Amino acid sequence: MENENKNIDKIIDRLQNGVREIFEGDNFKHYLEVMAKFHTFSSYNWQLIYEQCPNATKLAGYVQWKRDFNRHVKKGEKAIRILAPRFVEGGMRGFKEVCIFDISQTEGEELPDGHIPWYNLKGDCENYDVLFKALILASPLPISFEKLSKYDGVCYHGDRIVLNVGMSQQQNLLTLVHENYS
Repeated sequence: MENENKNIDKIIDRLQNGVREIFEGDNFKHYLEVMAKFHTFSSYNWQLIYEQCPNATKLAGYVQWKRDFNRHVKKGEKAIRILAPRFVEGGMRGFKEVCIFDISQTEGEELPDGHIPWYNLKGDCENYDVLFKALILASPLPISFEKLSKYDGVCYHGDRIVLNVGMSQQQNLLTLVHENYS
C-alpha cells in the first residue's frame, strides 16, 4: 500500500506541474483538442493523458485491448498513468493508479471504424413514431421542421433544433440524434 501511495503522490506532482505548463505557448489549444477526444475522463485525467501522450486517440487498459479488441500492447510501450476512484465497502475511498494505452501503442486486429454514413439514409424505420417521439421528449430543445438548403439539421444552441423537411424516417432519426448529442 505504501508503494501505491508514492505513485499517487508522483502523479499528483505531475498534475500540478502539468497544469502550470499547459498555459504556456500553444499548449492550451492543443490541450483543449485532447480534452474534446476524451469526454469520459475527468479533467485531471485529461491533463495526465495530454502530458504523457498528447496525440492519443483511443484508450483502453492492457486487458481490455486484448479481450475486447484482439490487440496487444507492443513490447516496450510505456503505460499512460491516470487516476481512478477506489471503492471499498461503504463508498469511495481515495484514488488508485490505473494504466491505459493508446491504440498507437498496440498491434493486432483492425478496429471497426464505427463509421456509419450519415447522409442520405433511405427508407422507413420500424416503430418510427415511438422512436421519434422518445427522441423529442428526451431533447432539451424544441424540435421543428423547416426547408434547409444545405443541411439535414441545425442546432441553434440554447434555442432549438431544426430538421430538414422531406427526409426519410431513418435520416430524421439519425439527424435528430446527431443534433442533440454531438
